Amino acid sequence: LLLGGLAGLATGRGDVGAAIAGAGANIAQQQFFGYTRGNEESADQAAMEYLDRTGISARGLLTVLDTLSGQELLVSERQDVYMRTHPLSRDRMSFVRQHVQDSPYSDEPPDPERERQLARVQAKLRAFTLPKGRLPRLFDESDDSVPSRYGRAIVAHRNAELEKAIGLMDSLLAEAPQDPYFHELRGQILFESQRGRDALDDYRRAVEIAPDEPQIRIGLAQVEIELNEPELLRDAVVHLNRVLHEETRNTFAWRQLAIAYGRLGEEGLSALCLAEEAAIQGRGEEALRLAKRAAGNLEDGSPAQLRARDLQATVERARKQ
Repeated sequence: LLLGGLAGLATGRGDVGAAIAGAGANIAQQQFFGYTRGNEESADQAAMEYLDRTGISARGLLTVLDTLSGQELLVSERQDVYMRTHPLSRDRMSFVRQHVQDSPYSDEPPDPERERQLARVQAKLRAFTLPKGRLPRLFDESDDSVPSRYGRAIVAHRNAELEKAIGLMDSLLAEAPQDPYFHELRGQILFESQRGRDALDDYRRAVEIAPDEPQIRIGLAQVEIELNEPELLRDAVVHLNRVLHEETRNTFAWRQLAIAYGRLGEEGLSALCLAEEAAIQGRGEEALRLAKRAAGNLEDGSPAQLRARDLQATVERARKQ
């Protein structure tokens, strides 16, 4: 379902922005909704393609859409906002049903490992986001399953019950010592409980087990930055540069790298990272100011200074268009 929104963002159509900026509120809203609805067909096609590529049945998606279609019978004030902006037309429903009928993967049973991973993701999301009053009903203390203990560790952390949270994570790690996400969460709990020094070992172990997971590397770098020691700051720079080599538009990583460089006294590099962040977020004036500052504080002819000047020129060209 998220694919609809992602497809809309990916097209980058300028007429949508112009409509919102130049028309009255109602007209702009209508044009924007028309735009998002017009992209639903391509989003649905992409969703079916991705499911087939991974050998996953689309029956679950069809069930979700059938459930959501009941929203169309409600008055608009009671409809889910998704339904108001992404209506489930007969053509859309027919397309998904036809795909389920034709796909060779429609009767594939769920992969047990993916099911286990999904249960853990759901537990983590619920434990971190739902109001505390609802959590005891979701995570029964008598349930010794991995998702339940995983969720209860987060709930204990939210309730400032550090020993309980760590105890639950230790029980999970005793069963799966090579699970990087258990190490990551244990490190996060310690870090957010003002135990950054203790969190280092867990984050380092998580990175060692899963070196290609950018969010784990960013977590380690964040701990190292907060400890604010030169050796750890330099290590954080290495981790963040590795992340940004693959994820050039990761604004949080750019911000953390700017902090690390700043604490190391590298003012030019810090300003350049902040300029990159501002440019990605569309803050042109700020990006231009920071790129100029970076260029003035970097060694003449260095790759970093050339990048600062390139960024400055790019922003200036965009302003003239």
